[in-house]
Amino acid sequence: LERVKGCLVIPSVIGGLQVEGIGESAFQNDDFKSVILPNTVKYIKEKAFNNCRNLESVILPSGLSKLGQYCFAKTNLKALEIPRNITAIPKGCFSECRNLRTVKLNSELQSIESDAFESTAIEKIRIPEKVKSIETNAFGRHKYDYYGKRSLEIAFVGNNYIYVAQGSLSDIPTIYCLKGGAIYQELCKKNYKLKTLSEYTDS
Repeated sequence: LERVKGCLVIPSVIGGLQVEGIGESAFQNDDFKSVILPNTVKYIKEKAFNNCRNLESVILPSGLSKLGQYCFAKTNLKALEIPRNITAIPKGCFSECRNLRTVKLNSELQSIESDAFESTAIEKIRIPEKVKSIETNAFGRHKYDYYGKRSLEIAFVGNNYIYVAQGSLSDIPTIYCLKGGAIYQELCKKNYKLKTLSEYTDS
């Protein structure tokens, strides 16, 4: 491992063995500002980078296929792009990342588990078509009054049914979706305020 001016560089080979994953709590509570992961990494286990309060940036490798619970919770990440092979954002994965504003979810994502993005600064996000469930408090903002007052715009780009747990989308989100579809009907039952998908902009 190498540390250069606050950056943790993880090599693709250590001791002659290829690095395929980051172990549970491997760097928990560490103080680096950025992480460079090798393209060989396929999994990041539970709490691997949990509570790294100074961690501002990480580029997740394209071959990454599994994230652990709370693996980046309580970090200072500001933006994220979820790689194509990730099909689930696990419980608490990016919870309490208080400066996380921009997240790009991949088209293969199927589930967003409870507390996944709880107490973040996300203001706009697109939910991909293949997502089947969004669990309790996934985008919740109940812990801190500051976040509870921030707006959250969510665009459902598909038309299929998605299980949306009560309270999963923050207190008063603005939701955009295709009118008349299965997700539209599901959200109407939960009394969310809905707008048409054509009204949504990423800017």
